Parts: sequence; structure tokens; C-alpha cells
Amino acid sequence: MATANNVEDCIVKLLENEPPVYANAVKTLLRIFNNIQQNQSVEKFRKLRLSSKVVSENILPANGAMECLFACGFVEDDDSEHLVLPMSSNLSTLKSICHQIQLRSSGDSHKQSSLLQSPPSTTGPPTAANNSTASTSTSASTSASAASTSAAASTPAASSSSLAASTSTAASTPAAASTPAAASTSAAASTSAASSSSPAASTSTANITSKSSAPANAAAKWPKWKFPVLTPNIALSEVQFYHKLKVSFDHVLLYEDIQLQAKALQYIPKDYLSQTADRKYKQVKSTTKFDYADFYLIELMDWFRDDFFRWVNKPDCDLCKGKTQHAGMGKPSSEDLRYGAGRVEIYKCSQCPHITRFPRYNDPGKLLETRRGRCGEWANCFTLLCRASGYEARYVLDWTDHVWTEVFSTSQQRWLHCDPGEKALDKPLRYEAGWGKKLTYVVAFSKDDINDVTWRYSAHHQDLILRRTSCRESWLIKVLKQLRDERQKGMSSELLRIHQLRLIKEGAEFIFEKTKTVSAGEMMSRQTGSLEWRQARGEMGQSAKVTPHHTFTPSSTDLAQGHMKVTYCASTNTYILSGSQVKTHDWETGVYESENMMRNVEVDWNMVYLARTKGSTSASVTWLFDLSSSGKTIKELIISVSSATFHTGSIRWSVEAEDGKQMDIKPNMTHKLTNFSGSKSVKLCAHLAAGAGADAWQHTQLFRQSRDDTSSTLLVDVIFN
Repeated sequence: MATANNVEDCIVKLLENEPPVYANAVKTLLRIFNNIQQNQSVEKFRKLRLSSKVVSENILPANGAMECLFACGFVEDDDSEHLVLPMSSNLSTLKSICHQIQLRSSGDSHKQSSLLQSPPSTTGPPTAANNSTASTSTSASTSASAASTSAAASTPAASSSSLAASTSTAASTPAAASTPAAASTSAAASTSAASSSSPAASTSTANITSKSSAPANAAAKWPKWKFPVLTPNIALSEVQFYHKLKVSFDHVLLYEDIQLQAKALQYIPKDYLSQTADRKYKQVKSTTKFDYADFYLIELMDWFRDDFFRWVNKPDCDLCKGKTQHAGMGKPSSEDLRYGAGRVEIYKCSQCPHITRFPRYNDPGKLLETRRGRCGEWANCFTLLCRASGYEARYVLDWTDHVWTEVFSTSQQRWLHCDPGEKALDKPLRYEAGWGKKLTYVVAFSKDDINDVTWRYSAHHQDLILRRTSCRESWLIKVLKQLRDERQKGMSSELLRIHQLRLIKEGAEFIFEKTKTVSAGEMMSRQTGSLEWRQARGEMGQSAKVTPHHTFTPSSTDLAQGHMKVTYCASTNTYILSGSQVKTHDWETGVYESENMMRNVEVDWNMVYLARTKGSTSASVTWLFDLSSSGKTIKELIISVSSATFHTGSIRWSVEAEDGKQMDIKPNMTHKLTNFSGSKSVKLCAHLAAGAGADAWQHTQLFRQSRDDTSSTLLVDVIFN
């Protein structure tokens, strides 16, 4: 329940807005609150759609308005598209806010809260020169928007350009942004009425520390970090930052070349990928929330990584194919420069005197021909293939030196993280949780849009904010909005509306997203690149121990048939539950616990298996089968597992019951076990260790089979008493 201080803070924040913004917000809030009070048992009056015109135009731009809703008890619903006031909520806070609004709006309170006069507005390019000092305002707004300097966008959504379909006039003071969700709303998606103001004229750098109308105790709520203010160093950094944004935003237009897309399509085995995707989709169509296009994307990414593109640590000698060593940088030729290779790495062969050049091409068309490179080349070429395949795709640039792709899923109505080099789909926390990256800025670029999506890729926003020191947050919002507005000139009103709604929804995702849970796939350390290279970059992460806690329990059909049978096929990467004939994709979805495990595909040998992550010295994986909730006990277990070891690698398989029974089993044979009779649950565990040399991780393999083989490599049949 909100306290009197919370209510007072909300009202003070409301009063900091410009008169028109304040008036619209108050009018809307009172109408919402009055409807609820007069119709307390009617659910529709307790539900607000975030993308509605009322919310996007009147609530989101007003500092303090969303805080009022939160204080009353509004919460985000499961689809992240609505705010809902639960029926169980006490209306006392709502009534108190209504009373305070009516009381404060009756006189000249709002006029008295305007603490600064508006200086003449200025316009110009998004450079530091247009925000020249911390004491001179470039805003045509009142004191509330003048407060939007570095503190304005210090939280996930406020610094996210996904919310900057808004103009930056709706900015937060430090007191206003005391929580990520609350501060976020001040920058969130105001509509076309705001877009007529130029970014340069919408944000003030005025210092109002001595004149803030926020209550004294508000400062104590504000996190104790300092945001970048304009200094000569920051000014230079912002110029460099802008250049980096502009180059990438221009680069993605290459993907729209019709001839280039046609060239890309010639390389894609569309019939094969379509048939594979269609077969897998039909198998799970009745139970999955994804559609055919999502399944095709998975096949496209698998083909790209396993068959089409090749990772290069050090290129083999052009002459004798021997190993090479890095020998510095070379001068790019005119041919190199033609295809965007401003950097050329030089490698000296260890077996002959030949020198091998490795131009780092940045032209996606050239990459279709070379089919090799590191993460930059991988993401560049894959994004082109996605666009050629008809997907809406974004090129995503991480300021800590990585790049990947995002693809818009129509079935999910959201952007999916897609890293072809890691074969990672919808695993946005992989870099922070698995690699151990300390992210700072992550920006997504497409032909129509540019967005700060950093917050999608971190579960530790407060720590992340401390590292964002390359530019002022208010400057970043303004620049991203200016670039976006310029790119969207001439766009149809309908298409513009679609983009604005997406921005609002993405902003809501950043604002309201609940505590993030790290999946097994997100805990994996980096897989591409040599061990030496990954260690040098600090992307090995830590021990990737994850507890997804999936438990296999009997279905009604299993109970009727007297047993529960689970199989797994490594080549198709699917589990089959015989009782319900349900197929589940991805080995991770079925494990109870796993540590340092991954699925590996050997293209040259046409084999697939589960193995330790590269560089790890040991690993384990556990499956749990539990009859407790059914009232049944185990009569007999039929278990068959396959595994292979090489050199000094070792794998230990064991079965453990909840009542202390335990035994080791051998792989590659079928076991019928009656000594677990009477137990209610069992765990099947595999422990992988040892091996020799740099490829030790490859010397312990579970479920190794041909990519063309669709037989089961794991079978567990639990027969009931």
C-alpha cells in the first residue's frame, strides 16, 4: 500500500510538467479513477492498454502520471500490453490521489512550480555544440523538461530509444526516476504531436540543483551515481559515438538492395530448409506458440552456421594450407577498399615463407562469396540473408565488441535475439550471464529504425547504468530520435503507426519486464573462436551451472497405460513423450540440471552430439522423472543411453532415487532395473571429465549420431506399480 509520502511524491512530479502536459495527464487520471470508483466491480474500467491513444498521448509523456497508477496498485498483465488494477486492490490510495490532484489543481500551484524561464530555442545537428554548457538551456520547454539532462534517461526505458518515439520533453528529474519502471515512462512513446519539435530543441542542459521543487527526502531515494555531464572529453566522445551510430545506420541500407537480395537467395537451399521447417512445425503445431516462419528461421540459422559460413581464427596459408601466425596489419588494396575492408590482417606461414592476407570485408555481397570471418562478418552476412528471406531484421551492435542479428517474429510480436555464430536464438542474456560481458550500449539498426536495446541483454540494469559513461543519456535519446525521424520521413501514416506501436511495446518490455531468469542456453560461455582468443577477450564466462528444473511427470494417458516413456534424438534435437505424443524441441528444455553442456554439430563428419562447452574441464547433466503427484511408485526402469569417449575422456552414468538408492550404469546397452521398485522419483545423471589437449571437451560425447539418423539416443521407460 502506498504511503502518504509516495502520494505526495507523485503529485510533486505531476506538478513539474508543462501546463498542457499536466492538464492532459490530470484530466485523464481523474477520468480513470472516477470510472473505477463508480464501477468498482467492472473489470474493463480497471484495464489500460499501453498502446492506446489515451495512455500514449496523455499518461506516458507526463512525469509522475505512471507513478500515480503504480501507487494505486496497477500492475502489468502477462502479455505486457496492459496495466491492470486487481480487484483485491485497496482504493484508499486512489481516492487520496484524486483528492490531492483536485486540491492542488484548484489554485496556482502549477504555475508556482515553474522554476525557470524558457530561453530561446536552438536547432542544429546532434553534436555537442548544440548542448554547449551545463548552464545554458537549448530547450523551448519549461523547467520540467529542463530537468532532463543526464538524469532524464538514466533508467532502462528512459535511456532507451525504444521509448523515444517520444520527444524528450517528457523528462524525469532525479527524484522522478527513483525506480527503473517509473523513470522509464517519462521518455515513453509520445505520438506525432511531439515529433514536430526538433531533437536539438527539446532537451535542456540547464542545471536546476538549487531550484528543484522535489521534496528533500526524494534525493535519498536516488541511486548514488553520477551521470555524464558535458565536458571536453564527453563532447569528443559524443562526436565519436554519433559517427558510430551514423555509419551503422547507413550500412544497413545495403541489405535493401534488390539485386543483392536476389544474389543472396541463390545461395539459400530454400526447398530443403522449407521442407525441414515444415516437418518440424507440423509435429508440434498443436502445442507450440511459434509459427512456421519461426521454425524456418531456426533452419536458416542452423544451415548458415553448420554448412555455409566458416569461422576464422587464423587463416590457413594460401599456398600450402599450413598453419599461420599473426604478423601485423597490412595496407588495404583498392579491391579491399571497394568491399569495405579498411583493415587487412597479415599472417605468416609457419611452414613456408608465404604471407597470407586476411581482408576484413564489410560488404555483405562480398561475404556471400568469401563465406568466412569472425562475428562482424557473420552478423553482416546473416542479416542480409534474413532480409532476402523476407524477415524484418536488425543489425545489432554491442559497444563491447560484438555484433549479432535481431529478427521480428510475427507470431510473438517481438524482436528475437539471433546470433548465428553461437547458434543462439532468443537467448539475450547469453553475453552477460554466459560470456561474462560487462555491457554498456547495445543499439539495433534497421532500414526504418534505430533503437537502444541494451536493456534486453542485461538482468542487472543498475550495474549496467554505472558503466554508461560515453555520452549523456539525454543526448543519446535526442540523437536516436533525430536519426529515426529523418529515416522515417515519407513513411505512410499506417506504417508509421505500426512502428510507433512496436516502439511502445518494446519500451513496455524494458520498463515492466519481471525478474529475468537465466536459461541453460544463456549460461554457455562463448563457443566461436579459439580458446586463446576467447580467453584474451574475457568471454569464457564462469562455470555455466543452470537449474531449469524440468521434471518429467506422467500424463493421464501414461497413467492409463501403466508407464511413462521419454526418448531423445540428438540429430533432430527433440524429446518425445510417448503418452501424449508431444514433441519438445531443444535438449535444454528437458533437463533438470546442467553444467557446461552444449549441443555440437560436426559438419565435416556429419555428426551431432552433446558435449562439454569448449574450454571446460568437466560437465554434468541430469534428467528427473517424478511420479509423486500421481500417487504411483516405480515398479521397473528400462534405460538406454549412448555415449562415446576418446583418448583419456571419461563419462559416468548413474541413476539416483529420492530414497537414497543409487547405481552406476553402462552406456550403449539396455538396462532393466527392478531395484528402484517402490521409489517415487529417479534422476538420470551423466558426469563428463578429462580428455587430452585443447580438444579435451570433444573427447566426451553423449548421444553421438549421424545428422541423418533419427533414431532415439536416450530412452527412459518408467513402469508403474
